[in-house]
Amino acid sequence: MPERAVALGPDLAETHIALAAVMQVGWEWDHARVAYERALQINPRLARAQWWYGGLLLQLGHLSDALEKTRLAIDLDPWDYTSHSAYGGYLFAAGFPQQALEQLERTLAEKDLISAHINLGVVCAYLTSTSKGTERDKYLTRALQEADRVREQETRGGGSEGDGYTIKWADFIPALAYAYAGESSQALPWLNRLEEGRLSGRTSAVTVSSVYAAMKDVNRSLDLLEMAAAYHDRELTNIAVLPYFAPLRGHPRFQALLRRIGLG
Repeated sequence: MPERAVALGPDLAETHIALAAVMQVGWEWDHARVAYERALQINPRLARAQWWYGGLLLQLGHLSDALEKTRLAIDLDPWDYTSHSAYGGYLFAAGFPQQALEQLERTLAEKDLISAHINLGVVCAYLTSTSKGTERDKYLTRALQEADRVREQETRGGGSEGDGYTIKWADFIPALAYAYAGESSQALPWLNRLEEGRLSGRTSAVTVSSVYAAMKDVNRSLDLLEMAAAYHDRELTNIAVLPYFAPLRGHPRFQALLRRIGLG
């Protein structure tokens, strides 16, 4: 369908970014890059093209370019708060969790977005692994608070950004937070809920794998990632950069998986 749209509207930047997104999910990285660049040749002021392309560059490991593209998108369309939330997520993936936290708090001060609550919860969960004492407790509490806010919106069937969210992230955030805090027994009930979601097709194996990676259960995490690859799971597109998978990066199975999906 996107190829048909491009054929019918070859001079529309929007058709090229639609094609690029399909190629990106299909692990056709070079074709996706060409399509995004064509869109930006046609309309360099299309903010969505800038930050979607930034997402591709992030997945390919071009971190500074990804952040630059997304900052430009925000400058071009400051009222598109989904790009602000995405920028917070990109900062986190690029290794700047504190800057990500600040960005997401600014975003939520302007607009109540479920994606920003999800990203903020995840960032706070991660920060429990890099802090101690009362500071660690502060991030853990904040992560759980964000999970509650996400659960309210997921239960209602999604936030103001529309459909597409199921009861997943509200379980993922506490599972991740307790895993990073070293409280595996507290993480386990949430992890079991995620496993139930995976078995029923509601939750990606990549999401569940993230928690096992945070718990340093490398083999289980890799098993799930390889299972996801067999089903061509779209969430695999981010595994080369997401901080959850840092414990796996030197493992031969992880390197083989990256090569398999073209990110090696």
